[in-house]
This record gives sequence, C-alpha cells and structure tokens, in this order.
Amino acid sequence: MNQGGKISQFEDILAKGGEIGKLLSAIDWNVTSLGSISTWPQSLRTALNISLTSPLPMIVFWGENFIQLYNDAYCLLWKILDPKLSLGQPASEVEGELWNYIYPCLQTVFTTGETAKILNQPLQIERDGNVKTCYFSFNSSPIWTETGSIGGIFTTVTETTLELVNTPSQEDTQRKDLLQQLETERARLEAVLQQMPAGVLLADGKSGQLILANKQVSQIIGYSYETESKLEEYDQIVDFEGFRANGQRYAPDEWPLMRSLSTGEIVTAEEICLERTDGNQVFISVNSAPIRDQQGDIVAAVAIFQNITQGKRVEQALKESQILFEGFMRHIPAIAYIKDEQGRYIYANWVATQLVDSSLENIIGKTDFELFPEIASQFQQHDQAVLSSAQAAEFLECITRNGVEFYGMSFKFPITDAAGRRLLGGMSFDITERKRLEDALRVSEAKFKRLVDANIIGVIVCNLDKIVEANDVFLQMVGYTREQLIAGEISWLNLTPPEYLDVDEQGLEELRNTGKCPPFEKEYIHSSGSRVPILIGATLLEENPLTWLCFVLDLSELKQTEIEREELLKRERTVREEAEAANRIKDEFLAVLSHELRSPLNPILGWASLLRTGKINEETTHRALEIIERNAKLQAQLIEDLLDVSRILRGKLALSTFPVHLDNAIHAALETVQLAADAKEIGLYTHLEPNVRPVLGDLGRLQQIIWNLVSNAVKFTDPGGRVDIYLETVNNQGQVRVQDTGQGITPDFLPHVFEYFRQADSTTTRQFGGLGLGLAIVRYLTELHGGMVWAESPGDGQGATFTVRFPLMMDEEETDFDGELILDVIDLTGIKILAIDDEADMRELVAFFLEEAGASVQLATSAQEALLLLNESLPDMMICDIGMPDVNGYMLMSEIRSKPLEKGGKIPAIALTAYAGETNQKKALTAGFQMHLSKPVEPDKLVEAIAKLLKQTGLKSRESKGIVPQNKIDGI
Repeated sequence: MNQGGKISQFEDILAKGGEIGKLLSAIDWNVTSLGSISTWPQSLRTALNISLTSPLPMIVFWGENFIQLYNDAYCLLWKILDPKLSLGQPASEVEGELWNYIYPCLQTVFTTGETAKILNQPLQIERDGNVKTCYFSFNSSPIWTETGSIGGIFTTVTETTLELVNTPSQEDTQRKDLLQQLETERARLEAVLQQMPAGVLLADGKSGQLILANKQVSQIIGYSYETESKLEEYDQIVDFEGFRANGQRYAPDEWPLMRSLSTGEIVTAEEICLERTDGNQVFISVNSAPIRDQQGDIVAAVAIFQNITQGKRVEQALKESQILFEGFMRHIPAIAYIKDEQGRYIYANWVATQLVDSSLENIIGKTDFELFPEIASQFQQHDQAVLSSAQAAEFLECITRNGVEFYGMSFKFPITDAAGRRLLGGMSFDITERKRLEDALRVSEAKFKRLVDANIIGVIVCNLDKIVEANDVFLQMVGYTREQLIAGEISWLNLTPPEYLDVDEQGLEELRNTGKCPPFEKEYIHSSGSRVPILIGATLLEENPLTWLCFVLDLSELKQTEIEREELLKRERTVREEAEAANRIKDEFLAVLSHELRSPLNPILGWASLLRTGKINEETTHRALEIIERNAKLQAQLIEDLLDVSRILRGKLALSTFPVHLDNAIHAALETVQLAADAKEIGLYTHLEPNVRPVLGDLGRLQQIIWNLVSNAVKFTDPGGRVDIYLETVNNQGQVRVQDTGQGITPDFLPHVFEYFRQADSTTTRQFGGLGLGLAIVRYLTELHGGMVWAESPGDGQGATFTVRFPLMMDEEETDFDGELILDVIDLTGIKILAIDDEADMRELVAFFLEEAGASVQLATSAQEALLLLNESLPDMMICDIGMPDVNGYMLMSEIRSKPLEKGGKIPAIALTAYAGETNQKKALTAGFQMHLSKPVEPDKLVEAIAKLLKQTGLKSRESKGIVPQNKIDGI
C-alpha cells in the first residue's frame, strides 16, 4: 500500500475511534509540534490505532515533551470535560498531580527502553460528589520507531480499587472480563500488525512459540512461519543462515528475538545478513525487546525488522566507489583536492601531502592562506571565478616551497555533494620541468631572434607548405608584410618562378639526405611582380614534419651593374628617340608658327596695298577693313597665347582673384565667339543651372578658359552643327561642359590633347589653323584656379566634350559682386610700410594699393636692399616675400629679429608669399613674422591684416568708407 493509502486508512481509524478520534481528526496539527498527520511515523499511528479502538483507558506520550494522545476510555476514567484543552499538549502542563507520580516511570522507559509499571497508586478522585481514594496501576512500554529509536510511550491505565476492596467473587468476574478484553485487544493488535510495513514477530515467553507473525515477514525473508513453530527449531526449518556484519554466523540462541526472550535484552538496529541456500542475500535491521507482566517477568518478546537490502547495496556500491576513487587518487600523478565554499580543504590526495610536506590531517580543514600564504590570494581569485561562473577553468599556478618553484597546470571545476553543498574540485599537474624547458627554449629563441632581427641577412623558417617565420630583411626583400606572414599567405613555392622549381626540389632532396643544402642562386618573385635575385642556403631543423632554416642574401646590388648597363643602353635609345621627337615637334611647331604668323600678314598687306591705290569702291573698302581687322586680331591672339605660355613656363602668370559667377564668365565668352559661330551657322545653346555659388577666381582668365573651349568647338564643328554649354553644380564644384558635334578626337591623341605645341594634324595639309597652345593654357589656368579639366570623345567624327570644374565658395565667403569691387577701406594715412619682393609686378601692385589706402610705401627688391633701408629709417611695418634669391624672407627676418629694438628688432612684419599651407605658416611665425598671408591675397584682406597687426602692436589706423575702382585693383 502506498503512503497515500496508509494515510487514508489511518483517517478511517480516527473516524471510528469514538469522540476522541473525531476530535483528533478535527484538530489542525500543522500548527502543533507534531505537524501534519501525513508526517506522523507509522509506529505512532499504530499505537493510536490500538488505543482508539480499545475499551481500556490508554494514553500515548510522544516525543521528549511527552505530547499526550488518549482514547475515550481514558477520558471517561478521569472525567475530562473538555479534551481539546489537553489533547496534543505536553503532559507536564495539563496532568497536574498525576504527572508527579507517572513522570519518573516514563523517564525510566525512555532511558532504558524497558517496560515500567506503577502498581496500585492511590489517587484522590471525585466520585458521586465525594472525594475518594482510588487505586490505579500504570503499565508503560516503549514505542519503537522504524529507525530503531524510542519515539514515545504506550501506557495502559487499570483501576485496581475493586481488586483491593471487593469480595473474591467480584475479583474473579472482573479478571475474567479483563482477560476477555485483552484477548480482544490481542486480535486487534494482530490485525494492525499485518498492515505494518515492517516485519513483526511475537513469541510467547513460556513456550517459546511464535504467537504472531505478520505478512511482511514472508515478503521480506521469503518464508511463511507457522505460528506453532518454536524458536529452538527455527534454525532447522529455515532455508537461510544469518551472519553478523563481521561475518560471524548466528547460533540459534543468538537471534535478537531469542536474546530478548531469554535474557530480556533490548536489541536496537542490529543488522543481519540472511543468506539463502541458493546464494541470494537479504539484509535486515532488527529491533527486539521483551514484554513483561506487572511483576516484571518476561511473558513475551517482539522483534521488528525492516528490509535494508537496497540500502546495503547502495552502501556497498559507495564503498566500492570510494575504494576506486581512493585508488585512482593515490596513483594519479597530479595534486587532487576538494574545497568547500569557504576555501577549506575537505579532501586531498597523497601528492598534495608531498607538496606541503605534511600529513593529510594537517591539510583537512585548512585554507590556502594557512598553507600557501604568499600565493593564497591568487588561488582564492581563481576559486571564486570558477564558483561564480559555475564553469570549469584552467590556470597556471606557481608555488615556491623551500626556495624551489613548483609550476602547476590547474584544472578547477564546480561540484555538488549529496547534501547539495557547492564545492570546488581541482587537479594540478606538475609542469615544472616543461616550464624550465620552455624558459630555456625561450632564451634560445631570443638569441636566435636577435640574430634574425639584426637585419644583416634574410632569415626564414620553412616547411613544405609555407614560410612560417621570417625576419624584416627577408620581408622587405620580397615585399610582404608581417601580417601576411602571420596569416600564412607567404609560400616559398609561390615566391619561386617555375623555372627554379627543379633546382629547389634538388635542394630539398639534399636537405633530407645530408641535413643541409649548400648555397645556390635563384630568384624570388617580389609582391609587386618583379624578381629578386638571391643566394640561398638551408639547414634542417625537423624531419617530421620537414622544417628547415634558410639564410637568404639579396644579390640585387651585385646584379645591378648588368641591369644598369642594359638600362643605360635603353635610356640612351629613349633619350635619342625623345630628342628626335622633340626636334620633330619643334620643327613642326616652328613651321606652324611661321605659317600662322605669316598667314594673317598676307591679307593685311594685300588689302592695305589695294586700299592705298584708292581704286576700290566703298563696299569693297569696308570689306577690306573687316578682313584686315580680323586678321590683326588673330595675329594678336597668337602673340598673346605665346606670351601666356612664356609666363606659364617661367611661373610668372598671376591671377587677380575675386568672387566670380560662372554664368557671367560664360556670357562674356560667348559674346566674343558669337560672330565666328554665326559665320558657320553653328548654334550656341546654353543650359545654365540657376543660383550656382560663385568661384574665387580671375574673371578675365575664367572668360579665357571658356572662350578657348567654345572657340575650339566652333573651329572643329562643321557648318550647321551645334555647340552646347552646360553650367551645373557637382559635389560642391561648379562644372562647365562644352559639347560639340564636330570632328571629335581620336583615342590615340586624346591623352595628349592638353600638351603644349601638340596638334592632331600638324601637316601642311591640315584643315584647321592654330598653334596648339589654347588647350594647354586652359589646363594651366584651370589648375591655377584649383580646378580640373578633361576631354572626352567617342572617336573621330563623333564630336567632343570638354569639362572644367572649379571649387565653389562657401556661403559665408560669398560677396555680391563680379567686376565692381566695393570694399571697406581702412585709412592707413601716416603709416610707413616697407614692401620687399623680387618680382616687380608684385611690388608695384602692393605699393599701388597701399598708397590708395593712404600708406607711405618704400619698395625693396631684395633682402640686402631692405637692410640698407632699415638702417636709414625704420618703417611702421614690413611686408616681405619669402622666395627671394640669395637671401630669402626667413633669413632676412632672422637677421632683423637679432637686432635691438632701436634698430628694428621688434618691427611688425607680415609674410606675403606663394608658400601656402599650415607648415609654411608655422615656419614663417617661427622665423619671426607675426602674420602669414598666401598669394594671391585679396587687397582688402591685406589691408585688414595690416590694420589688425598695427592694432596689436599699439599703432592705430583710421577707418573710413570708400570705393576703390576695379581698374585700380588687379589682385596680388
């Protein structure tokens, strides 16, 4: 029957147990010290079952506090009016005077485990309204629990008043009734015992016969007893033998029941191994005790036993497991231990005792702080990391004992014991020797590394797959990075040209056979694709896998002489070819120049001669003047282009930069070209994006760029064609595209279209005139504005597109003018300024504008002249160029700053130079200039800088409003 069934059966017993049984069912035992009925031991329930179903007064005292539980007869005997007040309560609190009599007896039972009696105890009892002396006998027996301990006391109460005062006939009657009742109780007790989970045997004290055996006896030991069997025959009729834990066989008179019956011994939890004739074993735990009458004589004995076979098997398995564990830990070549959460050792194997040079008893219960104080904190950190993460981990730990270091590779892991406690297990393998070898290897490797890092010669370590190690010399030799080496991307096979693979294979074969390979020459392929001639030798490092060390010498310098000779011959051939080409281009250019300069002269001279005759009419005269004017302009443009090219080649082409709207430059350029386009009936179409921000540039030069592109388009477009001009914003840049339907550009000439003196057709049969300078000037002027230009063409006869881009000004830089410059002019009247520049145009421009602002300007063409002027008189300020011959601006300023104050050593100075950028600015300030302005600079910016510096140095300028005419300002 399962536990739930037993509880249900007990509840039925309570329900049939009279008024007290019902009251017991109604009480909430969860709030009492006994707890829920479902948790009551079987022995307590059995005792209550006997009590509640008995007509005799019975009471159960349970536990050390003697919690009392009684039946209806007991309640009636003592006339208990309200049982609820005493049921489940400690007897010492509710029994009053009675407790003083029975407590010593109960204590004796608890202490000895033997039955105790109180006979004919006189008590004062209220009867029929009077207090009378009555006599009572108390018979108290221990209640044994399933674990073999005494859980409580079972007490029967018998009133003996009648026996002492009644006539003999009455005594006989009462005795007969009592015997009858006892027989009834015996039958009930037997019924209860049959339901107990433990085997129960009851033997008669006089005959030795078994008078009761429940069915659990048969289930546990596999034998059905006859109730008439006698103990002395027991050993002959059973098919098993009994053995003690020490293996000693039980004699017939040594069985627990026999000992209790014959000697009165109380046997507690005695383990017996029952071994059948077929070899099967059953382990039981036996409790036995004598049953005594009122005179203390043994009248019977009871034995209660439980099947503990499964528990013994588990216990045996645990023992065997422990033996295996101990054997494993004793022979494992590692320190093994277990710690609790507080870091105390609860287990350690013999290797651990050897390490600490102490016994196991001196380790158990101690912490690392007691055993290894110098390293305990680190151990504790490792332990806590494992316990906190609940993950195994590996640590390298070092312990120093007697000056000797012990290195251990420790594996630590969390475990849980049977009680659910978190523990830490650990094993530490001795790697001291390995560590020593590693250190020695590290020293050896360091020495080798110093050799490798010396960068005297290339050093590599190779296997059959790749280069596994290399020094910087080798990596530089073949053009690879250390990251590529680490990633395994450098293979000596891939570095080796195919024609050298056979030579390498021969070297490997010699390496296998002799352990070394003499040096030989070969080549490696550089990462750039070039080849590096080398001298390489090798020595064997390992046979399996095959690994070798190579020393590699770069032979490039040794081979350089041959290469240089060959390259010298090539260069000579190239120079000769280039010179011939240059001479050819020069001759072609001179021929074209001669033709282009002479061609306009012929109609000019011819028509001039005709006009002098006076023999032509007015219409012809007008036509002649137009021809003369057109050819004169053409010749002037040719000369202007030549002059521009000359300025460009000498670096003397300067810009006057102001904010310029590109649409204005486009319209101005188109006005110049319109007549030529109309003459060829070519349509000029503009597609101008509105509100394009201005560029900072020279309006005239921007017009020149656009005019060149549009005039070229008109020149190379057949009559009736079209030219489209686009203005748009692309990536914060202003873009102008000129697209025509003309002759186009061949792919072979397209890369040279912006070169000087280059024309697609320079022969005498060429269709179009010109010097081939216009597009070269366009490129230079565009780049001078910080822009870019390029040409595109699908091919000959398919038109061309020329595109220029200029950086647009930011919104905060913009001003609202193109051509007319309105400035806030600062009055520099009374301010003496020394301007130093080796370029005459620059000097004149600076002088003109500063004089317009009211300043008095002295000019110097060199540093030497400036020093002479400073010796004569000191100006209020200096403006000095940097790039000057002999003595530059830095050197001049350094010499000036070395002078005393009265000699101009502290004179304010501004560097005005084409050397722009942050680096040059810092260089100028370091040299002693207070300000740095880069060319070209806007005039108002220059004046503002002068005024600002004057203010900083204590001199004042007068500010006034005014307008500087555009024709006075060409830019700086």
